[in-house]
Amino acid sequence: MTKIKPRLIARISCQECRRRKTRCNFDGQGDKCSTCARIGTPCVFAQKNGVVLDIDKVMEENNPHLVHQREKEQRAKERERERLNNLGRSSSSSSSQIPFDMSNYSRSLPSSSLLAGYPNRHSRSNSISGHIPAAGRSSPTEDLSQVMDRLQLDAFGTAPHTLSSFSQVAGDNDSSDYEESSTEPQTTTTTQAAASVGLPDPKPANPNKHSSGGGDGSSPGLFRSSRSRSVPAIDVQPDLLDLYFEHVHPYVLILHKPSFLRRLNDPKDPVPDFLLAAMYAVASHYAPEREQDGRGYFDFWLSRLDDTLDKPRLSTIQALLLIIKYQEGVKHTGFYFRTYMYSQMVIVLARELQLHKTAPVNMKLDPESHEVRRRLFWSIFVLDQFISLSQGRITSFKEVEPEADMPCTEVEDPDDPKESENILNVVEYIKLAKVNHQALMLVRKFSTKTVKPEEMIEYGRNVYGAMEDWRKNLPPQLQLAPNMSAHTPFVAMLHMIYHTCTIMLQRTYAEGAGTSQLEIAIAAREHSTTSAMIITVVTDDLYSNRGIVPLTYPIRGCYFTIYCLIAAATVQANNIRRGMNDPIMFKRSLALLNIILRESTAVDIGKQVELLKSTLDHSD
Repeated sequence: MTKIKPRLIARISCQECRRRKTRCNFDGQGDKCSTCARIGTPCVFAQKNGVVLDIDKVMEENNPHLVHQREKEQRAKERERERLNNLGRSSSSSSSQIPFDMSNYSRSLPSSSLLAGYPNRHSRSNSISGHIPAAGRSSPTEDLSQVMDRLQLDAFGTAPHTLSSFSQVAGDNDSSDYEESSTEPQTTTTTQAAASVGLPDPKPANPNKHSSGGGDGSSPGLFRSSRSRSVPAIDVQPDLLDLYFEHVHPYVLILHKPSFLRRLNDPKDPVPDFLLAAMYAVASHYAPEREQDGRGYFDFWLSRLDDTLDKPRLSTIQALLLIIKYQEGVKHTGFYFRTYMYSQMVIVLARELQLHKTAPVNMKLDPESHEVRRRLFWSIFVLDQFISLSQGRITSFKEVEPEADMPCTEVEDPDDPKESENILNVVEYIKLAKVNHQALMLVRKFSTKTVKPEEMIEYGRNVYGAMEDWRKNLPPQLQLAPNMSAHTPFVAMLHMIYHTCTIMLQRTYAEGAGTSQLEIAIAAREHSTTSAMIITVVTDDLYSNRGIVPLTYPIRGCYFTIYCLIAAATVQANNIRRGMNDPIMFKRSLALLNIILRESTAVDIGKQVELLKSTLDHSD
C-alpha cells in the first residue's frame, strides 16, 4: 500500500484509537496500527455514525497526491461559488425590473434543480452511496457546483474522476453482474461468432434484478457479462486443451497449469470464456481439419475484446498474447504491424498491473497469482525484445532492469515433472533474453551514432563474455554439442536465438566503418561466420527430422526461424562478396527460407527471397 504521510494519519484514526483518544499510527504498510496490534483487536475504520469504511476507500481518500488535489479543488470551488452567487444576486436585482409576468413560466418548471433527478456519484468523504437530497439547496447554482466538484479539471488539465474509474489490479470475475448493451449489432456479432463454433447464444439477464429506469423492470438490452458467468459460454474441449499444452504451453509459458485445470470446472471462479476462445484458436492450428473452428473461436474472442478492456486483468493479457500467437498462423496482410499493435496493448496493460515489479501496490495476491504475473511479464519481455530486434523499434523497457522474479516450480504439481522441466527451460531462455537485452542496447547506441564501436570495445567484450558464460552454464539437457542434433525443438530454438544475437553483436565490430582495430574485426567476422553456419545446420536438421510443425512453436511462429535464417544468410552473402566462403551454406539457407515461407504468414518477403535465390543461380 501507499505509505501515508504523518500529517494525514489523524484523518483516518481507527475506531479503537478514537475511543482511547490516542494517535493512530496506521501507515498503510501493515494490516493494523500499533495499538490494535498490541491489544489484539481488529483495526476498524468507521464514521462517527458507526458505518464501517472500506480500507481501500480510506487509503484512496488519504493518498497524498489526491488529498493535495482535492484541497486545491475545494479552494477553487469556493472561489467559483462566491463568484456565481455574486452574479446570481446581480441577475435577480436586474430581473425584478422586467415588466413581463413570469408566473406562467415558473409554474411549468419544477421547483427543484434540473439536476435533482440524477443520482450523484459517491462522495469522497462518505462511503455510503445514495442521492444527495435536494432539500435545503438554495439555487441550481449549488447543484451545479456539487456536480463540478467531482468533474472539474485541475490547473494542469488532469481529470481527477478518471483516477478512480478503474482498479489497478482486477480479477477475472470481478465485474458487475450485468452490463447494458448499447447496440443490437454487437449482440448479433457475438451470436454469429458463437454459432460458428457451436457456442450458446448470449442469455438475456433477468430484467427484474437490475433496471436502469425507474425500477419497473422493463429495461431492455441487458446481458450477463462474459467475465461474470458462473458457467463459461464455451464448452470445454479436451482435445484442443491437450494440443495446447503439448504444442503451445512449453514455448509460450503464460498459464499456471494446476490452477487453470482447477478453475476449468469451478462455477465460483471460472476461466473467462474469451481466454478459452484464444487458447482454442491457437490449438486449432495443430488440429487436423479444425482450422475453420479456430477462426470461429477468434471471432468469438474479438466480439468479447471491448468488454475485457474495461479494467486491466491478467487474463486479458494472456488472451492477447495467445491471439498474437494465433495470428502467426493466419495468412493475411498486415503481418508486421498487427503483431506490434497487439503487443503495445499488452505492454500498456502490463504497466497498469505493474508486472515489472515483484509485487503490485495495494494488493495481496496468492502464490499462484504471483507466479502468473512473473510468467506473463517475462513472456512480454521476450516478445517486445524480438519485435524490437526484428523491426528496429525502441524497446518498451529500455535500460531499466525489471524487478520481476523468475518463474519458479514451488507451486507446481509434484506429480507432473514435465511441467517443472518446461518452467526450468523457460528460465534459461529468460536469462539469455536479459543478456541479449544488453547487447541490443549496445547495438542501438551504435546505430544512432551515440557512440562508436571502437569506444565500447571493452563493454562489448563483457556482453559477449556474458553470452558465452550463459552457454557454458546451460544444464546438460539444453546443451548442443558440435555436429549433434538438438534432441528437442526448444533446444534448437534456444541456440538459434543465441547465435542470432551473437551475429547482431559481432557485426557491429566486423563491419563498422570506423573500426580501426583490424584484429578485432577479423575475430568478429569469424564468430559471425560460425554462428551463421550453426543456425543453418540446426534449422536444416530440425526441419529434416521433425517437419515444419516445430518451427511454428515460438510466439512469433515461423517468422522466428525466418529471421534467424535471414541473419545467417546476411553474413554468408557478405562472405561470398569478400571471396571468403563457398556459397553452399548460403544456398541451403535460401532453400530453407523458401520452404518455410510457404507455411509462414510473412508472405511479403517471399518474393525478395525468391529473387535473391534466382539471382544467385544465374550468377553460377
